[in-house]
Amino acid sequence: MNGHKLIRRAAILGCCFVLAHLATIVITITAKGLDWGFNAWLLDVSGLLAGAYFAVQCWKSSFQPAKDYQKINLFILIWASLTFIARTLDVLMLFGFVKWAEIYITPTASVLYANILSEVILGTTFTFTALVGSIVLLIHKQDPIDVR
Repeated sequence: MNGHKLIRRAAILGCCFVLAHLATIVITITAKGLDWGFNAWLLDVSGLLAGAYFAVQCWKSSFQPAKDYQKINLFILIWASLTFIARTLDVLMLFGFVKWAEIYITPTASVLYANILSEVILGTTFTFTALVGSIVLLIHKQDPIDVR
């Protein structure tokens, strides 16, 4: 599989992540209210916005020659690397292995299930696919664009 197909799949997963994350926010507000604390809101919204931004960048990258889009592909690689570390910590907090009350209180019931879908399944898959796709495009600068 070429890098363009991988980065395009990352873009699609990114869109799914954004939609699922918005649903998770609605579910969390419905179940727990708006009092999450400033840190939780800040991290949640910034993660949502970054995810949306990089989904768009992945989509744009999937239709550009790799040699012409190296700077953005490097930016995607850096974002995905840092986000993968943050996602690992998020998953550990989500399942209660790490407690950090100033940032995150382990959810339960519908909020937990919504987070598993949006953060663990879609978010992590999006991040990993963008990471691998950007590496492939940076290594194989002549990677052909496959628009299928």
